[in-house]
Amino acid sequence: MSELAKRIIGAAVFTFIFLLIIYFKSTLLTGLFLLTVLFILLFEVSALVIKNNMQIQSKLFLLFFIYSWITLSVFCIGILLLGNIKQALGLFALTICCDVMSYLGGKSLGRRKLAPFISPGKTVEGAIIGIVSTVVLVTIILMSLNNVAFSYVVMFKVLFLAIIAVVADLLESLLKRMANVKDSGKLFYGHGGFLDRFDSLIIVAPLYFYFFI
Repeated sequence: MSELAKRIIGAAVFTFIFLLIIYFKSTLLTGLFLLTVLFILLFEVSALVIKNNMQIQSKLFLLFFIYSWITLSVFCIGILLLGNIKQALGLFALTICCDVMSYLGGKSLGRRKLAPFISPGKTVEGAIIGIVSTVVLVTIILMSLNNVAFSYVVMFKVLFLAIIAVVADLLESLLKRMANVKDSGKLFYGHGGFLDRFDSLIIVAPLYFYFFI
């Protein structure tokens, strides 16, 4: 299965779950889903960090930091899903658009490697296309959802978050390379782990929440 297909299917599955949550409007369903996601993410991260050749103190510090950020991220996503679906849609659109467009841009126009030691497949051109596409699309989406006129403030916030989304992807790749593994897990057959598909969402969510809520 191609990488593009993996990304599209991953986005489709997450979108389907998102629509189910909207349809049922159930706090219990949302809570159970997010707790499951939290458990899976913590398990995958733990496995990656344990495999790294670091001192035990460094591993514990890294785990504490990542655990805290993931928990904060899932909490923010939960608040958005339960109280502000429009803003949740903006968050998902931002991370999915940046991921897919970066990949497509890199495949079609990519020439210069972005970080060859960390992730040989990522290119400078792909990152730029992903960031620019995300800024244009998500700025329009956020303005439409909130019925507001064009705002440079919103645009620059989206720009910053799109850059963070690209960096997040590289950080997850670095963590896997340090652990000498290809995927963060085997939760999705042929797709790797949950962290492989939604690393950008996890890192961006708290920042998005701070900017727009």
